[in-house]
Amino acid sequence: EAAYGGDLNSAVFTGWSVFLARHEFSAERTGVDLGGEWDFELALGLGEHAELAFQIADYDGPGGAVAPADRTKQWVVLSYKD
Repeated sequence: EAAYGGDLNSAVFTGWSVFLARHEFSAERTGVDLGGEWDFELALGLGEHAELAFQIADYDGPGGAVAPADRTKQWVVLSYKD
């Protein structure tokens, strides 16, 4: 897991951060491999109260007939705080 960030001198963006993590999944009782996932986020500050984030999750299942399907999902989050 790693995270970095900094300030931006821009008319629109006030700062940025990047987050990257790797997860390995296994069954609690049997220890069977359930695959792994990469998570990535790029967040941009919008003034003092708002943030725009782009997030990606990429899951790679272990294979096999009953294993969860591989999936990649992306989404955008706009946050506002007082």
